[in-house]
Amino acid sequence: MLTEPEHMKEKQTITLIILAAVFTGGLVSYFLPSEIYAGNPTEFNAVAAGLFTNLALGSVALAAVLAFPVLVPSRGWRKAYAAGLAGLAFALWVSGVFLVGDFGELDGSSFDLARHETTLVIHSLVFATVLLAGGLATRKWPGYAVRALAVIGVGLLIIGTFNFYRASVVTNPDWTPIDPQELARFSTQKNLLIVLMDTFQSDVLQTLLDQDSSLRDQLDGFRFYPDTLGVAPSTYLTMPAFHSGETYNNAMALSEYYDVGVKNGSFMAELAENGYRVDLINPITRVCPEGANICEQQENMMLHAGEMIGIEAARLADLGLMRAAPGLLKKWVFKDNNGPLSRYRDNKELSWSGTRVYYGITVLQMMADKLWTDDTAPTAKLIHLFNSHPPYIFDGQCNYIGSKNPQD
Repeated sequence: MLTEPEHMKEKQTITLIILAAVFTGGLVSYFLPSEIYAGNPTEFNAVAAGLFTNLALGSVALAAVLAFPVLVPSRGWRKAYAAGLAGLAFALWVSGVFLVGDFGELDGSSFDLARHETTLVIHSLVFATVLLAGGLATRKWPGYAVRALAVIGVGLLIIGTFNFYRASVVTNPDWTPIDPQELARFSTQKNLLIVLMDTFQSDVLQTLLDQDSSLRDQLDGFRFYPDTLGVAPSTYLTMPAFHSGETYNNAMALSEYYDVGVKNGSFMAELAENGYRVDLINPITRVCPEGANICEQQENMMLHAGEMIGIEAARLADLGLMRAAPGLLKKWVFKDNNGPLSRYRDNKELSWSGTRVYYGITVLQMMADKLWTDDTAPTAKLIHLFNSHPPYIFDGQCNYIGSKNPQD
């Protein structure tokens, strides 16, 4: 039979375990993914509400797993576990919020451990220090640990929820599927087809043509301009100029530049105004020319809304885990090109970047297979693809060859 002071201490221990479990689950599976999502909303295609729901449920599930040992009847075990879990919660918070660096693309596979080894060793030492100090402090002052976790946790919950709201304002409010038949429709009158291969260099094309005479023969009737230049080193600043000829002058926000150069000033908007049926795939920042018929991401043709939510929620949770993971363990989280949840969910070899390349190849193949014509409006199509975008993981026959550059 427990005395009144012992009963109060036992109740405090159970409260601490539950609170530390909720804190850890919310941090890794909700708050940190929300930070990544809010900072890069146009890099994700799923509906924000779907991502919010999936990640919130994931954080609850993780918290339940971490809190399960509270059912163990041993009071000594519960007290030790409470201190350890609270120390882990504080260490993950410090790692995920304060020890942040450049971890490469938003798929983790491009993260180079060697480039950041010294920094990550320091991060690992800080993590271990906070873990140990947090556990010892919690053991000695459990009441203060409960208050600290509660205050910080409520703050993270509020900021995380606001992050999802903030991102939802600039992302698609709903999912618009693309019918491949509609994209493959051409006119018997006039057609304009532009296939824009992101990062594809003219010298690479020249090398391919020199090496493969059959490919060169198939391009009979095309004119090759080897000395063309973009107006900027990145797609983001090049695309509005491609649409309208307008160059960026540093005097306007990027969003305004896209409104001027793409939404209102694009040659595709002018074609739409003159009766063309205008289709675009993969519009950068999702800004579309006025009057476009189709203007969506390639995933809208390849996947259902639920599939996209599941894939991107797992990707965000994996990125949250990577951001919270201590120093040198970050690369382990993303072994085999994917994080643990993405590997478990899809059982695939391709990273997010590799999947984007694969989808681009599939879009072209589907258009070729389903191509048909009618005698209605003339068409203009701008198909912006990432087939040639790093990482180069397919050979000349579009076969998957791994995550390394072929010349490595």
